Amino acid sequence: MPTLFRRKRPEPLRDPDALSTELARRAIVLARRSIVEYTRMRVGRNWPQLFSEAAFQEALACACKAATPLCLVWTTRTARRAGLTAAACCEVCADPSGAHEIWCETLARVAVDALGKLPAASMGEDREDHAEALRALRRLPATPPVSLAEVVAPQEAARFALLLPLERGFTDDDRETIRNTLRLALAELYEDLSRRLDVAALTRVRPAG
Repeated sequence: MPTLFRRKRPEPLRDPDALSTELARRAIVLARRSIVEYTRMRVGRNWPQLFSEAAFQEALACACKAATPLCLVWTTRTARRAGLTAAACCEVCADPSGAHEIWCETLARVAVDALGKLPAASMGEDREDHAEALRALRRLPATPPVSLAEVVAPQEAARFALLLPLERGFTDDDRETIRNTLRLALAELYEDLSRRLDVAALTRVRPAG
């Protein structure tokens, strides 16, 4: 196949710093994609007019930044699940029952580092969002593995809905639609990370701290 048409294979994630950068990047992308796509769907046919307004674009950008800490929690949970199901996970330690704890401890430290790489991290008004995300990330080793369906909790979908630059009249159906939209995006992330995570290398190189 000619080089022009060959898709470049993403690099494996073997280094904690590379993984933290990737988690932060994915959180930013997830926030932007989900906020923009759901807002367009909710507004309907009038979205081009609304999106052309400078004030709305500013509100949209603020909403995307505010959503990144919550999106990082979801990308981290997805990475945890992907790491546990990756083939490399069996090499983490001699006792397979200890693989989950070692991987989660490593991932928690990496994710806390990723939190500091988010663009909203320096915004004073986002301190509470970051503090809540930090608590969730640090609790990661103590929580059992979750299925992909449980990555986004109902109360978190409700919080996400409040960040949207729209009227606050959300119903339970709206929140479930948001949750399903996020699940689809996270399923794609799961498939990618399942192929790229080198859990054995990541757990051998322990992040500082």
